[in-house]
Amino acid sequence: MVTFVLSRRAYDDVVRKRGSIPSPLWVAMDVLSDIEITELGAKGIDLTFFTRPINVADPAAIEEALYTIAEHHPGEQIVVEGHDV
Repeated sequence: MVTFVLSRRAYDDVVRKRGSIPSPLWVAMDVLSDIEITELGAKGIDLTFFTRPINVADPAAIEEALYTIAEHHPGEQIVVEGHDV
């Protein structure tokens, strides 16, 4: 299962609920700081972050991001967190 997080609040909620950081993890731009990205990589978390903004109010933008994620993780379930922001 791949987790796609759209907001910082959603990231914090996911980590709190699961008790750990999901991996593989995809995050929207500006969800994590550069330091956090480095730390997660050092912990071995399979992390990918978008380098362009994703308008969470635009279903087409989210679908485009999901298409990109699916290309990298064919056949895997993708869970979107924070689409209610």
